[in-house]
Amino acid sequence: MTATRNSVENLYDQHEETAHTMLKYMRENAGSWGIRAIFVILVLAFIGWGGGGISDFFQGTDDLAASVNGTTIKRADYENRARRLLQTYRSQYRAILKKDITPQMELEYKKSLLERMIERELLLQTIDEMGLAISNSAVSEAIKAEDSFKDEKTQQFSYELYTRLLRANQLTPEAYELERRRDLLIEQLRTSVEDFVKVSAAELESDFLRKNEQLDLNYVAFSSKNFEAQVEPSPEELRKTYEENAASYQSEEQRRVTYTVLDPSSLISTLPIPDEAAILKEFETKYKGTKDEPEMVRARHILFKTEEGADNAAVLAKAQEVLSKLRAGADFADMAKLHSDDAASARDGGDLGFFGRDKMVKVFEEAAFALQPGALSEPVQSDFGYHLIKVEERRAAVPATLERYREEIISSLRSNAAAEQAKERLRDLRKTVTDTPNLFEKHLAEARLPVQVTPAFTKDGNQPGIPDARVLTRTAFAIPAVGRFSAPQSSSSGSIYLLRLDEIIPPAPMSFEDALERVKKDHVGKQAKLLAKAAAEDILTRLRAGETLSGESFQIQTTGPFFYRRVAYLPKIGAVSNMKEKLASITKDKPRIDEVIEHLDTYYCLWLKDHLAADTKDFEQRKDEILATLLQEKKTAYFNEWKEQLKEKAEINRYYLFYELPEEG
Repeated sequence: MTATRNSVENLYDQHEETAHTMLKYMRENAGSWGIRAIFVILVLAFIGWGGGGISDFFQGTDDLAASVNGTTIKRADYENRARRLLQTYRSQYRAILKKDITPQMELEYKKSLLERMIERELLLQTIDEMGLAISNSAVSEAIKAEDSFKDEKTQQFSYELYTRLLRANQLTPEAYELERRRDLLIEQLRTSVEDFVKVSAAELESDFLRKNEQLDLNYVAFSSKNFEAQVEPSPEELRKTYEENAASYQSEEQRRVTYTVLDPSSLISTLPIPDEAAILKEFETKYKGTKDEPEMVRARHILFKTEEGADNAAVLAKAQEVLSKLRAGADFADMAKLHSDDAASARDGGDLGFFGRDKMVKVFEEAAFALQPGALSEPVQSDFGYHLIKVEERRAAVPATLERYREEIISSLRSNAAAEQAKERLRDLRKTVTDTPNLFEKHLAEARLPVQVTPAFTKDGNQPGIPDARVLTRTAFAIPAVGRFSAPQSSSSGSIYLLRLDEIIPPAPMSFEDALERVKKDHVGKQAKLLAKAAAEDILTRLRAGETLSGESFQIQTTGPFFYRRVAYLPKIGAVSNMKEKLASITKDKPRIDEVIEHLDTYYCLWLKDHLAADTKDFEQRKDEILATLLQEKKTAYFNEWKEQLKEKAEINRYYLFYELPEEG
């Protein structure tokens, strides 16, 4: 397989005139550096990063993870990608769910990555055999369209941001372009394979009826938490639990470090004022083309509420009647106070004040911004009802100017320069002491930098009195060996840290006395689960016997109607594995899920309350949308089946063996 590797910078220069404007980010924080970097890491899942490995998971042919028709996938390449992806998944899991990924999840991630690498190699071989190609221009346009590489203010592709993100991931534009070229070729291949998949009218109607059936379920829930008070373990039972699980009762690894910290703000006064060229370049990068104040209108409105699904002709007629009075000279504010169903604005004569775009519902915004001061709209229909709108005043957008942002730019440039100077100072210090770590304190004293020594701490332990304890902890546990140094680390406070790892205290077996609280918690939790499950199984036995449950001490709840073939979760309960299959097993002859469902330490019995057929009244109106969804589902299924056939014909060897985790129990 071959691919031309022109740099993206050259491609960008050649096709500047065809650059697309960036869509606004739809996800919160999507413009932040951290989120952008994460997007890039996930996109780069198939690029080799270099570095060490995780060899304790490897057995088999030396240096190989797999081979596909004689083309090898290197063990180191696989391990590097696995490590980087797991770091990303782990950090996001902690940030969002405030907990770590489980060993089982880590194992599944690793298995899945290897299979994706095998599949990708097989697809690329197929592309090579078919002679598919893609132009440099198409590659360039695809890269320029990626949100991660677009300046948040100018909404245009930023080559500076692009290269900065790639450098952060130890990549060159040439390497990234090659992988994006391959991505686009795979999409081209997929399109050619899926192109002839069709959906018949009968399939479309059948799929609609099937997917729009609803279930309404009764359920009883038994939380293990509610049974914990019933568990009173004896000393002998606790001792037995400890002895059966002694290997799991270990103290956490601890580390101790010596560190120094440098506040870049202390260096700002020593730096020169940036020259005019640097100030202008920063302005053009961040602010040129933006607006200090957006275009705005001040408007009043009168709302006539409508009811969903009702005949609202009378409401529209009332709006038309009020509009006629306004055109005849009636005062808009008086009419709003008298007729508007928007109580909040009616008190002020319908006055909504000034607002910009993207602040109101779209149809209202478009109507308001189309009016000149003093003009009245026709009745405008939104989800709330019919609106009569009068624009009182308009304000034009105010473009950003260099003078407005000059001081802010100067401050930003000096702060960035001070931070880089602080890092460079600590980098130089690190080079000096790398081979003589015992002289760290001496060199700090000579440089008049503070020397701080921590007590031993765990990865999740608190360090009172340290402003950037999380950065310090994360950095300390990334240092590979005692006597080694971290790279200079920036913190959220702006300070820069340099650490030397002084001691690693490995996990050690805990005595029964030291582990007693954990042992008791584990024992009570396990027994409480058994009691909760037994209570749920008792209910299931009664349901199987045809018993009607009523007047019980437990509460019978209902899920409410839901589209059980569309979703993988139960309303009011949550996402449960294999739920679609379990729900599909419910019939009139067997009106229950014939097993106890466990979710988040709670045990459920579920049985049928009602089965609702699909409502066909909006089938014709939504036919195009339904067709597009079903067609994409069929295409995806067909492409996946086609890939499996490719795999069956290919010579695939998997040398990377995973240690399976023992089953719980």
